[in-house]
Amino acid sequence: TVAGPVDALKIAARKVLIVGATDICKRLIEKLHQRERVVGRGLGKALEKVYRGRQQISVLDVCRDDAKSIAKTFPGVDVSYGDSSEDGVLEQVGAAKADLVVCVTESQSFNVLTAQLAKILGARKSVAVTQNDRYMSVLPTLEVDALVSVKSAVSAAVLELVRTAHIRTLYMFHEAEAEVVELELAPQSLAVGKKLMDLDLPKGVLVAFIIRGGAISVPSGSALMHGGDVLGFVLAKADIPALERVFGGRRGD
Repeated sequence: TVAGPVDALKIAARKVLIVGATDICKRLIEKLHQRERVVGRGLGKALEKVYRGRQQISVLDVCRDDAKSIAKTFPGVDVSYGDSSEDGVLEQVGAAKADLVVCVTESQSFNVLTAQLAKILGARKSVAVTQNDRYMSVLPTLEVDALVSVKSAVSAAVLELVRTAHIRTLYMFHEAEAEVVELELAPQSLAVGKKLMDLDLPKGVLVAFIIRGGAISVPSGSALMHGGDVLGFVLAKADIPALERVFGGRRGD
């Protein structure tokens, strides 16, 4: 899945460079195109207001055949083939001026090093996709903006399928065992009509934002909950079930 990586990178990126013509690359391009065609929901909808201009997506791969496959599937994408570890290759494909560089080859160590190099060259944001969480502990020492674990992304996608109350993970803090999540308040939710301060939220949960009518704000305790509101929280993973109980359910259950 690429749901995790894409949701974790909600930035106004006009120039995007993807290193690695893999299946993840293809799904990432599809996701980026989808963001262009439709206005997203939740936090994505609010951020869409600062998202301007048509995206310029480029792909770089060392294999000519894989690069051609991407070009055939996505005619509007600028595809090049070459080894990004060789002198001048990343510069030639515009890494230094890219708003976002995402490295998605099958080698996680190569992804980390290439993302680091792209950032040093001047890329606004650089991200490396890894197969597991092994590199997460060294992220603070890198120039890379984010490491996205495919293992964790898949886990997050599965959790979204089984979670109630329309809860969706936006970001996962691996070492802190915490998440940034958002949920859309269903009209039949027991929380509708109540003030935020009157909800039995788990201790330590931070209400990060509320989106209502396309406007995003930080709510006060007196904020009244309405159906269709989108709320964002920072909380421990262990508190997710309690959040589901507060915002899930139906009146009369």
